[in-house]
Amino acid sequence: MPAIAVNVIKVLFVAVLYGFLWYVARSIGSHIRTAPPERPAGPPSITVLDDTGTVIQLTGQVVVGRGEAADVVLDDPYASDRHARFGVSGGRPWVEDLGSTNGTEVNEMPVTARVELDPGDRIKVGQTMMELS
Repeated sequence: MPAIAVNVIKVLFVAVLYGFLWYVARSIGSHIRTAPPERPAGPPSITVLDDTGTVIQLTGQVVVGRGEAADVVLDDPYASDRHARFGVSGGRPWVEDLGSTNGTEVNEMPVTARVELDPGDRIKVGQTMMELS
């Protein structure tokens, strides 16, 4: 093969390679610039992942627990009478443990102070699992 043909093939290969890299860089850049997904309209809600499927709308502060003084009563022997409090501050939902015996967890991490929640977070109160939607 003549030397000129080899050089043309090399140049074309390098051009295609740079074109591919440019395409990949543009794709990555467009994903970085994409706005984060908007939260659904209305107040956030917590879904209890048990047979009841109870949905708790977070329009204000809500106390969950086993006792009748709780806003949402759980049928869970591992939940304290007033186990945890949910609320919304600055548009962000949060949860805090109220000194319960068995603790509260968010995504399997113990709650020791107020924790802000994101959609899809799983909250464990006693043995009851909940999910923020």
